[in-house]
Amino acid sequence: EEIPSSSDTSSDEKQQGFYGVGTDTSKSSHRIDVGKDRPGGDMNDGNSNLVDSAEECYCACIQTNGCQAWSFRTDSNGCWLKNSVPDQTTLDTAISGVISGGEIPSSSDTSSDETQHGFYGIGTGNNLWSRKDISASWEGPIADSCCITSMTTFPDGTIVGIGTDQQLWTRPGKDGKWSGPIANSCCVTDITYLNDGSLLGIGTGNNLWTRPGIDGKWSGPVANSCCVKSISQLPSGDILGVGMNGKLWTRPGVEGSWTKVDNSGNVSGITVTSEGNVIGIGSTCGMWERKEFDSGCWGNEIANSRCVKSVSVVRTAYSTVRAEK
Repeated sequence: EEIPSSSDTSSDEKQQGFYGVGTDTSKSSHRIDVGKDRPGGDMNDGNSNLVDSAEECYCACIQTNGCQAWSFRTDSNGCWLKNSVPDQTTLDTAISGVISGGEIPSSSDTSSDETQHGFYGIGTGNNLWSRKDISASWEGPIADSCCITSMTTFPDGTIVGIGTDQQLWTRPGKDGKWSGPIANSCCVTDITYLNDGSLLGIGTGNNLWTRPGIDGKWSGPVANSCCVKSISQLPSGDILGVGMNGKLWTRPGVEGSWTKVDNSGNVSGITVTSEGNVIGIGSTCGMWERKEFDSGCWGNEIANSRCVKSVSVVRTAYSTVRAEK
């Protein structure tokens, strides 16, 4: 539901609203006030913190330690985060809110019946690291795993990495050594495995390229596919991408056009689990989780998830079948 502008309400109507952010957070709702600002208590310069909507400003607040209130300017898209709850003042171009409740629980607070996925990450030294599930800690660096900048996994356990030479390299799982470079595999900056067994890559011009598997040649660039820096596939078959500004975009498969995802925050890389949970890499190089790609906010940073610059879910034959259903 869209947030009404000041002109959408009568002058004698009390301009309030509520946001809900799902059942998995104790910050479940809070009041918003249209046409009200909250000067003071600034944690940032809102003029340099531009967001798409008041809801995205709200999401930024609940993801920031110590943030108690926020103020969004409809005339500039500036978002001010507050470390206190300042008194309100009337301002037609402002929308503000106060956070209620406690901290958002860590993404590791998952229910016992939720599938637990393993993850591979690439550390700052371009080595592979692994974690058994979302609540575990990184283990590594894995022996003989340098030097790659991005990777994806196949259901048979094979890891396909992009070397610093922007070519593809493979290894038979966590243990083993890299083999490569693969013929005709230059030049890509990110890749993801698709459910049909093919590979989708991002070329140096930030367009999509396709490849029928590890062997073969890249075809592209795909029409209307610029400009993204990280990609993954949703269980529906749609492609999820990270734009150059860190926002999420989707497209209905390889072909089609990108559609911007509202209130998607700012991440540098993504991977998607078989349930559709999106794992992103935030500005702190830690992992964040978003239960659904197109609704809600990113949760708090996952505990013990720093510091990686690329992440991939460990695929299994079961998870791939589940994703195809």
